[in-house]
Order: sequence, then C-alpha cells, then structure tokens
Amino acid sequence: MAHQKTNDAQEAAFNTEHMLAYAFAVTALILGIIGALRGFGILGNDEARDLGEAGTRDPGFPAIWDSVIWYLPALAAALLAWCFHRNEHHRRRDPDDVTDKDEAGWKGEHTAAYVMAALSVVAAVLGMLTSFNVFGRDLGDQPDGIPWLLASLGSAILANALHSVGHHQLSRDVAAERRTTERR
Repeated sequence: MAHQKTNDAQEAAFNTEHMLAYAFAVTALILGIIGALRGFGILGNDEARDLGEAGTRDPGFPAIWDSVIWYLPALAAALLAWCFHRNEHHRRRDPDDVTDKDEAGWKGEHTAAYVMAALSVVAAVLGMLTSFNVFGRDLGDQPDGIPWLLASLGSAILANALHSVGHHQLSRDVAAERRTTERR
C-alpha cells in the first residue's frame, strides 16, 4: 500500500512538472516574440522604431534595450521549461529503494530547485517592472532592471542543476538485484 502511495505521488509530481514545463515554454515563446518585435522596431512607440541610420553604427538603443528586457526573462523561462521537462526521475526509478541519505538528498535538492525556480520568476517580474518604470520611482531606464533579470537567469540555471536529482536514486535493475541478494 505504501508503495502505491509513493507511485501515485511520483506520478502526480511528474504531471505537475510536465504542465509547468509547457507553461514556461509558452511564456518563453511569447516573451521572445515580443522581444524580437521590439528589437526590430515593429512593435512599440516611435522612439523605439528609431533604429538608426543605415550604414551607421547607431543601433537605436531604445529598441535594443526594450528587446533585451523581453529576451532575458524569455531565456529564464526557457531554462525553467527545460528544468521541469527533465522530470523522468519521477518515473524511471523507485524512490523506495534508496538509502535515507540519498532520499534526503533527493528531497532537499528537489525542494531547492523549486525555490530557485520561484526566485527566478520573482526576479524576472521585478526586472521587467523596474525596467519599464512601473514603480514610478525614476528607475525607468531599461538597464536598471538588468540586475534583476540576470538574477532570474542565474536562479533558473541553479534550478536546472538542483533538479537533476536522479543520481540519488538506484536504477530499478540495481534495486532488484539488491533485493534478490538480501533474500539469499
């Protein structure tokens, strides 16, 4: 009975992470498309459409900075989509066949991955709000949000590293061999 509860919990976690992966992937696509449209001056106000004179090195900084502000959280969202789509550890191994130390490591790293993912989302939102001066505190230049957006990327990378928890679980073959040996 306990084994079935574990399997049900692992299946629920797999499904949740799978849906999170899709949500982050769609978010990354939307943010990336907006970033591209802003960067090329297709979307936005007239100031952002000023892409500079042809043949010059004037890149039209308002459009470029707006583009960066949309692209950085798109990259963080893509990293989180990758993080949560790598969820095979909920299906391919049996968590009942691990040592207490490995179970604690698996649960601790898994929890830390969720915390880093949440921090990534919060930092991305704060970065975008700061960059577009939503707070109305004269912090409206796009570069003011860059530290938050870089923190979002760093947190998303750490979420990926911490979500790689499969090394704390025995493969089903090793677990079966261990049970056979223990019965002898």
